[in-house]
Amino acid sequence: MSPQNEEESSKQPQKYDASLKDWVTQQAPDILPLLMPGVKYEQTLSSEIIRSPMSADKVFKVQYYGKEHIFHLEFQTGSDKKLPSRLLVYNAVLHHDYGCPVITMVVYPFNTQIAVSPFVVLSHEKEIVTFDFKTLPLFTMDAETCVAHHQTCLYPLVPTMRGVDADLMVQVVKELLVLYRGEKNILSDQFAWMRVLLDRNKDITALERDRIEERLKMFNEIWEESPLVQKVQAQYYEKGKGEGKAEGKAEGITQGITQGITQGITQGEVQAFQRILVKDIQRRFPELTELAQKKANLCNKPDVLETLFQQIQAVTDAKTAQQLLTSISDQQG
Repeated sequence: MSPQNEEESSKQPQKYDASLKDWVTQQAPDILPLLMPGVKYEQTLSSEIIRSPMSADKVFKVQYYGKEHIFHLEFQTGSDKKLPSRLLVYNAVLHHDYGCPVITMVVYPFNTQIAVSPFVVLSHEKEIVTFDFKTLPLFTMDAETCVAHHQTCLYPLVPTMRGVDADLMVQVVKELLVLYRGEKNILSDQFAWMRVLLDRNKDITALERDRIEERLKMFNEIWEESPLVQKVQAQYYEKGKGEGKAEGKAEGITQGITQGITQGITQGEVQAFQRILVKDIQRRFPELTELAQKKANLCNKPDVLETLFQQIQAVTDAKTAQQLLTSISDQQG
């Protein structure tokens, strides 16, 4: 595999992760009890791990059988040998910060190797750490059962489930049209997530995928009325018009959704590092908090912010930290 292909391949899981994080954020009170029976949503918490530039996917405060817990959701679209140890870091830090039990669940939308719980650390054959986490492989869930129970908050994930076919997808879309009548932006989000996840699900046969795409064409008018699709068509139609008007629009929608998700990931990284940087300054050099906030807001490059954060962590005096913060404008250029 060429370096360019490797880089493109490494970016693919990120766009799916972003879709899943957006999905669970939008309807967390409805979704969490379905993922973990007994859970009752209370609020969404910050998912940045302040001690280092690591970020958990989504973190919530919940009631679990009447007792306060933290519920950490991690979305995993591929195999990762280091995932269990990373989950352990998140779990320990969240427990330290909030002082209550932390339930960790890994959601796997696509068919891949699943991490095995518990994660055990041995020293001379003695267990010194045993960490239990839960896994939810969506690709083993039955799509027809989900739709039969009208679990509409899970409908954007139906394309990842077992037994997806064209008739079922049409039923899903029709129910969403009724549910979100008059809420075009939300509806377009639902469509975007389903399209992205449908494209990634390799367990669907090519013939069935073509049937699904053909049946979904009846909803093109809804797509074209949405602000998202209108923006995408304006931006990408010129790229695809050599292949014909219809093809150009189709390519534009797909590329636009992908780029939008990628831009969302980048913006999320920027905001995460901005918060991490400002909070670290506020904790160690409170007199520089205002300057840190101002300078962080000027920077829209996650790599610059990460480097600055690492540099500031290594200093022990406010004067040097101030010099580093002041240099952020030069690093931007």
